[in-house]
Amino acid sequence: MRRRVGLGFAAAGMLLSGMAMADSVFVGTLERKDVKIRSYRNGVIEFTIAGRAVDPVPADRVTRIAVDDEPEFSKADQAFAEEDYAAAADGYSAALKTTTKPWLKDWILPRFLQAANRAGRLDLATTAFVQLAGKDLKAAMQAVPAVGENADARQLSAAAAELKRAASSGGNTSARQAILSLLMEVTRAQGDLAGASAVAEELLKSIPSDLSDPAVAYLVADIHLSIARLAMAQEDYAKALNQLEANRRLFTDPVQQAQALYALAVIADKQLKDRSPDALKDCALAYMKAVAVARQTPDRKNLPEALVRVAQIQEELGDLKSASLLYAEVAEEYKGTPIAATAAREQQRLREKTGM
Repeated sequence: MRRRVGLGFAAAGMLLSGMAMADSVFVGTLERKDVKIRSYRNGVIEFTIAGRAVDPVPADRVTRIAVDDEPEFSKADQAFAEEDYAAAADGYSAALKTTTKPWLKDWILPRFLQAANRAGRLDLATTAFVQLAGKDLKAAMQAVPAVGENADARQLSAAAAELKRAASSGGNTSARQAILSLLMEVTRAQGDLAGASAVAEELLKSIPSDLSDPAVAYLVADIHLSIARLAMAQEDYAKALNQLEANRRLFTDPVQQAQALYALAVIADKQLKDRSPDALKDCALAYMKAVAVARQTPDRKNLPEALVRVAQIQEELGDLKSASLLYAEVAEEYKGTPIAATAAREQQRLREKTGM
C-alpha cells in the first residue's frame, strides 16, 4: 500500500513538474498555451506546442511571453504589454539578475531599454543600454536613453557610474564609442562641462583617422559639434569657433550643417561689440542662414530660437513690423513650447507699444 502511495506521489510530482515548464506566447491577443520556448534569435521566437514543432513567430507579432519558472519576467512582460512601463522596467531589471536562460536575456534587453526610457528611468535605461550595446549595437542605438535638461541628480549619478565602468572595461570599439557618447551627455547634464569636454576628446581619439566611411565621418562631425557646444556653454568662444571652422568640411549632413551654422551665429552674436546697423544686419543674416538650412530638415532644433533672436535684432534696428511678424510666426508654429510662449509675450508687448 505504501508503495502505491509513493508511486502516486511520484507520478503527481512528475505531472506537476511538467506543468511547471509550460509557457505561453501571446501573438496579438491570442494566447498559445502549453509552449516550450526553444530560442529567440534573428527576430523570431522558436517554440514547440505540446511537444510538437510549429512555425517560428516573428518577434514583432508577439505582445508578451509568460514563462512559468520566471515569475519576475512574466509580470514584467505583462506590464510592458499593458504599457505600465515603470513596473515593466523594475521587473525586467530584477529578472535579468536571476534568469539563466540566454534567450530570455536577449528578449528582455530591448524591452527593458524601451520600458526604462518611457518610464523616465535614466538609471535603468543606462543599464539596459550598456548591456544591449554589447550584444546588438544597432538595436541599442535605436533607443539611446534621452538625457533631459531636468534629469534627476541621483539617476544622473547612477548613469554616469555605470557608463564609466562600461567604458573602462574595454570590449567592442563601436559599443565603447556609443557608451562614451552617452557619458558625454550625462556628464554635461550634471553640469560638469569640463568633464564632458574631456569625455568628448577621449571619444574623438577612439575614432579611426580614415573618414571614408560616411558613418564614421558623421560621428566625428557630431563629436566636434558637441565639443563646440560645450565650449560655448563655458563661454570659451575662441575654442568653439576653432572647432567649427577647423572641421567645416565634415558638416555635410544637413542637420549638422544647420547646427553648425546656428552655433556660428551665436558665437558671432556673443562677440558682437559693434552695434552699428551693418553689424547687426550681418548677425541677423548669420541666424537666417541657419534657419534656411534647418527648414529643409526634419530636425528643427534651434530654429525657433534663431527666429526669436532675429526678431530681437530687428527691434534694435527699429523694424518693429518685421520683428512682430517673426514673433507671431514662432508663437503659432511652435505653440505649446516655452519659446512660443516667449514669442507670444514679445508680440503682445510690441502690439501694446505700437498699436499694430
